[in-house]
This record gives sequence, structure tokens and C-alpha cells, in this order.
Amino acid sequence: MMKYILITALVILIVISVGLYILWQPIAIGHDDTPINTIMPPIQEVNDELLTFNIDLKKGRLIIIPLFKYSIKARVINKKRYGGSWDAKISPYDLVLGWGDLANALVDDHIKFDQWGRFYFYSFDNSPYQNDYISKHSANNHIIPANDNIRRALSLIRKNDLVVLNGYLVDINGVYKDKSVSWRTSTTREDTGSGSCEIIYLTNCRIGDKVFY
Repeated sequence: MMKYILITALVILIVISVGLYILWQPIAIGHDDTPINTIMPPIQEVNDELLTFNIDLKKGRLIIIPLFKYSIKARVINKKRYGGSWDAKISPYDLVLGWGDLANALVDDHIKFDQWGRFYFYSFDNSPYQNDYISKHSANNHIIPANDNIRRALSLIRKNDLVVLNGYLVDINGVYKDKSVSWRTSTTREDTGSGSCEIIYLTNCRIGDKVFY
């Protein structure tokens, strides 16, 4: 009898685990197997019709201010997950993206990339690519998923994936735990240092041949 109870409990646990795994998986709304052109730089477009909107947190409210429409096709050079802070609640992942020659994974033999503190860093030795080219063909991107499906899709992204990200470059103002907070996006691919990261409100993305909304 005890053996039967244990087997039944194990079966139930497996069924629940499989069910939760399936529920957590993002749903691809389509497939696109056309080659991703990572040679060209990101596209940034003015759109006067963009409106601000709010994101409510448990202990605050943030105002999202779209500045430009934004689209980037690139290789994922690095990925890092963050947690705990107010910004991580809306932007759990940073992606270091590279285009042009940096979309080729072979450049990692010459350039070392790293991430921490919501910045990215690189160093190189005997590299055919120098600081000016690297800084203008790579960027650290704070990703704000527009919905839960895209948030789950972000968890699938791996180093060296080719991706297409579409959405908006945004600034953020707000209040969290009774304190004013703000976050500013870069709007040029030629800046470096503090403030040079893009903040992307991500409305849809392509990872490999799968498309997510």
C-alpha cells in the first residue's frame, strides 16, 4: 500500500512539473527562416505619435517615455540576468549585442566581453578590431519585455544567438518605495561610458527562426 502511495505521489509530482514547464514556455506566433542581416547598424526612427504610459509595481509606479522606434539585428555576445532592484523588476535581462564584423563569433578569440552592474566591458589583445570599431558596433541593452510571453522568450536567448529585436528606446521616470527614480536611454551608437546603454521596450522579437509577440 505504501509503495502504491509513493508511486502515485511521484506520478502526480511529475505531471505537475511537466505542466508548469509547459506553462512557462513562451509561445512562438510564427517562424521566419530568412537570413538575419547583422551587417547593418540598428534602425532608429522618429515617431511623433508615441505616447507615454505607466507600469505599476508593487511598491511604485513608473512612467515609460518612448523616444524612438528601434530595431536591431545582431548577435548576442553576452547575456546577464539581474534581480532585486526596481530596474530589474521591469528589465530582468541585459543583452550585449554586436553587429557588423562583431556579429561573427570568431571575434571572441580576440575580444573579451563581460557584464556587471548593468554595464558591459571589453578588452582586447592582438585584435584586428580596435576600440573605435568595437564601441560603434556593440552595445549593452537593458531589455524591458512588453508582456509575459516576451519575458519568457528572453529566457531562451543564449550566447551567439542571432536575434531581431523590435520596440522603442525609452526613458523612465517614477517613484519606487517613496523615492524618485529615473533611467535614461542612449540614443546614439557612438557614445561610451555611463549613459551609453540602450533601454529597449521590447514589443516583439525573433530568436533564430522563432518569432514572439
